[in-house]
Amino acid sequence: MIRVLIVDDEPLARRRLRQLLSTFADCEIIAEAGTGGEAVTAANEQAPDLIFLDIQLPDMTGFDVLERLSDRDSVAVMFVTAYDEHALAAFEARAFDYLLKPVAPDRFAAAMERARKLVGVKPGRYARRFLVERGEASVFVSTGAVDWFESARNYVVLHVSNEAFVMRSTLEAVEHRLDPEQFARVNRGAIVNVDRIGELQPWTNGEYRIRMKDASEIMWTRRFVGASLKRLLG
Repeated sequence: MIRVLIVDDEPLARRRLRQLLSTFADCEIIAEAGTGGEAVTAANEQAPDLIFLDIQLPDMTGFDVLERLSDRDSVAVMFVTAYDEHALAAFEARAFDYLLKPVAPDRFAAAMERARKLVGVKPGRYARRFLVERGEASVFVSTGAVDWFESARNYVVLHVSNEAFVMRSTLEAVEHRLDPEQFARVNRGAIVNVDRIGELQPWTNGEYRIRMKDASEIMWTRRFVGASLKRLLG
């Protein structure tokens, strides 16, 4: 299933895209946005596979939206706009297609065929890195370097060795981008890299206390033990 985010400030344009997508059974519209800010929030929280993105938005451009994504590498972008002069900039921003309004059904179908192939070849659809905050700057952190992820309201803290980085997202959105054979959701507020687990100590009621290699201690609650542990043990 291709998870789709539609971004356009015109309700009629969003409706047109919904109509065009309605014929594709393997697509699911997970969110819509009418501003750049809404688009950034939706993309970082919902982790779509494909974004239909207008260029002229009330508060920023579509290019500004892309710069603010926490995981740009894991999403395919198709610009849909009334202006043809931005095509070169769109492809420089690594958009895989550029559709002009009004979009013809046959042109849309051809673009969707390309989208299927593109989404399908992304390695497992799992994130290779995350863009996180470090003071006043932002840096990339490799997914495999993360010991564990911790929920902090509208943010997620990435614990990497003895450092902690913050990015605006939800733990659910992060979980969607992680390889379930490498990372396990152990409670409502934490996801751990299983290779960074030092030891598991049996606790009460079928739970475990996890001692991470960085000395952190995290509870693996009963609700999350069953499916996760069984999958990791094969």
